Amino acid sequence: GVAMSPKGTFKLPPGITRMEVKAFPRSDLFKQSGPYTFQYHLNGQDTGIFTDTLSIKIVPLAEAFEVKAANLHPEDNNIILRVKNLQNANIDNVTIDFSSRFFNSEKKLSFKPYEEINVSVIVNKEGIQKLVAGNYIFTALINIGNASTKMEGILDYLELQNVSVRKNTDGLVIRTIEATKTNKGNVPVTVQIEATKNILTRLFTVHSIPPATTKREGVLVKYSWEKEIWPAESFTVSYTTNYTFPFLMVLFVIVIAVLVRIYIRTAVVVTK
Repeated sequence: GVAMSPKGTFKLPPGITRMEVKAFPRSDLFKQSGPYTFQYHLNGQDTGIFTDTLSIKIVPLAEAFEVKAANLHPEDNNIILRVKNLQNANIDNVTIDFSSRFFNSEKKLSFKPYEEINVSVIVNKEGIQKLVAGNYIFTALINIGNASTKMEGILDYLELQNVSVRKNTDGLVIRTIEATKTNKGNVPVTVQIEATKNILTRLFTVHSIPPATTKREGVLVKYSWEKEIWPAESFTVSYTTNYTFPFLMVLFVIVIAVLVRIYIRTAVVVTK
């Protein structure tokens, strides 16, 4: 049930000679696993036929390898995947398809006995913007000739807290302020947006969202908004203050003051 190489005639010098012998089990033997012992013959030109036995170990492909992944930081462009040969044998021409929510890559490798190979895979940065930190499964589809097996591993997506702040102001008499906070990390965060007005301008201010809290400190009034946002989400609050009425009031007061001043300074003419 087993073919062997080398075939043909070869010379063995006196003493101990080490040489590589390959065994090729018949295909139906792969339905079993574990040790398989077979008989072989050496036909010496002068010594006659020497007969002995050898044992081979038939291992399922799923037990031949182990796959692991290094930790992945959100700012990493590559991740290291580790593939280890668990058997005391050379395994050549192994094709492995790695896939997960972070990457897709195909590699062709050859292994020495018990060798571990580190594979660098490019991370798909656009596809992970909304992923939360934690443990994720990746798969490795291993193919050798007509045999294949699917293995799974765990990668740890590390935490990163990163919130960007943007503030835009538009208008002069009717002034609108828009404040935006964006979660650029990979964990949910609670953000807070604050605004301050005085007791006069607050009367002419409207908000896009009702404030969560309103606190008065002397002549100032402080507003606060709060929300939990997930990775790649934004929280925006805008508030508009219409200065038209205060401007007209100030203008009216200035006009009255000018008229009073003109009236007071009017010359008095006395005729005798």
